[in-house]
Amino acid sequence: MALSAMDTTIKILESKPELTANGVGIEKYNVLAEVKAAMNHKLKASYLSSSGGWINGTAIAPFFQTATFRRIPHLKITTEHYVEVDGERFRILGLRTHHKMYVECQLATVTNAKGAAYGAGQGTSTA
Repeated sequence: MALSAMDTTIKILESKPELTANGVGIEKYNVLAEVKAAMNHKLKASYLSSSGGWINGTAIAPFFQTATFRRIPHLKITTEHYVEVDGERFRILGLRTHHKMYVECQLATVTNAKGAAYGAGQGTSTA
């Protein structure tokens, strides 16, 4: 992966539920890291197999984004985390590492730039 391909700044987020003064539960997001990444738009639906490779298929919900970035020492990124790109929030569906140097995340859209949540069939996993 050439460093010149990593031209998009992304934020790695963790979700933290909090209660408001009225007792209503809301989700707050803490930024764990801000890194440069290469964004890739997948044309076919794909998912991460248990052996760590991407598998193409058409019988599952369409995923269109992957983000590849340099591995961050001492930060364990899991599917519990989120990625934010230009105000759009994505859920991490799958991860794999390349040569212990790069991390590739498969992403599904959670919210658009205005914070509106997308419904089922609009970038969210139904599997």
